[in-house]
Amino acid sequence: MKTSALLVVSLFGAFAASAATPIVSNVQAEQGPRSRTVKITYTLAESPAVITVDVQTNRGDGTWISIGAENQTCMTGDLSVVVPAGNRTIIWKADKAWPDQCITGGNIRFGVTAWATNAPPDYMVVDLSGTDPIHRVRYYPSLAALPDGGLTNDIYRTERLVMRKIPAGGVEWNMGSPSDEIGRVNWNDQYYGTHWEDRHPVMLTEDYYIGIYELTQKQWTSVGRSNPSDGNYVGDAKPVNNVSYNDIRGSEAGAGWPGSNAVDPASFIGQLRDRVGLEFDLPTEAQWEFACRAGSVNALFNGWNLTGTLGEHVWGSDIIGAIAWYVYSAEGVLHAVGTRGNPNNYGLYDLYGNVAEFCLDWLQVYAMSEAVQVDPVGPTAANALTKDGGGRVQRGGSIGSIADVCRSAARGFVAPGNAYNTYGFRLACPAVAK
Repeated sequence: MKTSALLVVSLFGAFAASAATPIVSNVQAEQGPRSRTVKITYTLAESPAVITVDVQTNRGDGTWISIGAENQTCMTGDLSVVVPAGNRTIIWKADKAWPDQCITGGNIRFGVTAWATNAPPDYMVVDLSGTDPIHRVRYYPSLAALPDGGLTNDIYRTERLVMRKIPAGGVEWNMGSPSDEIGRVNWNDQYYGTHWEDRHPVMLTEDYYIGIYELTQKQWTSVGRSNPSDGNYVGDAKPVNNVSYNDIRGSEAGAGWPGSNAVDPASFIGQLRDRVGLEFDLPTEAQWEFACRAGSVNALFNGWNLTGTLGEHVWGSDIIGAIAWYVYSAEGVLHAVGTRGNPNNYGLYDLYGNVAEFCLDWLQVYAMSEAVQVDPVGPTAANALTKDGGGRVQRGGSIGSIADVCRSAARGFVAPGNAYNTYGFRLACPAVAK
């Protein structure tokens, strides 16, 4: 929930939202004497909230429009973080952010928006190199609002972690694939019994954040861990690889999913939680597939299907090659994240190829039912599939995968203690601002 109120003042106006908690009021904006520095003050009541600002102008024609996120940098103070209730201040250096502009009185205003902490903005950015824990996590309403050039800056692949809020809460959808999906080889009878990939209804009850990119090697080492990658696989902006489920979550407390979401303190996620203060984890298999599909009901997130013969392997595909570093496009090496094709409709990259991504769940054939499965978490260890050793689920395929494996519904697995050059992960986190 976000809230607002409107106040227009001479020279500089201010716009904010007010209705339910949290409540913004008393919005004022004042330009300093002989200066283009603007001081924005407001009162936040009832509860803490994430604050964002939109600078708008009507250029004298009566129609208010945003000046664009690219012109709204150089803001400091109580915004983009969780702000406690009280009288708050934001400073905007307009001469640096929006130079060579002259706005007459009453033709500019500021939209101050308060986002409830249980409904934060769409993007969360974690500064993994920062030393100030209060400002290590920031929130933005759009990709365009990200500072320092946004995703064009490699800093978002190395020192900063960008998470996208996935609007999954209360949405009923079909997980798995139909029996006639090309690329779905008939594993059912060959190896794993029935319902290996069968379509079934699922609903997730909460929105969640998930990484726009696979976790990179620089991000892995940011908490003090050594880089496990070697040879042609090494690169700060390449996905971290050669890590196991146990490396990521731990082999003691971290092995307890789904009974507990606890992790070993010395694991990567344990160290990251301690450093940032957020409940990072791997996504569940259902969270991964929902985020990957981004509304698509076909084999691929862009709405396409593979072409070939039903029941036979599809080894290579120009369709996959255009959007994924897989066996016929990767040339045997990992690539920097976000460098192959367009993202899906949620703005996520490398969902197919590069490294196969761990999920939380133990492997098992799907529990089929006409009833909607709510927040599925996979089987317990005792009920996990043990064929070929069983293990934790992996999704998305890798640089070593054929086209079959690079589908939204395709499933893989690996023992939790095993690490290989084509295995990695992306992070998830509850959509709650702290």
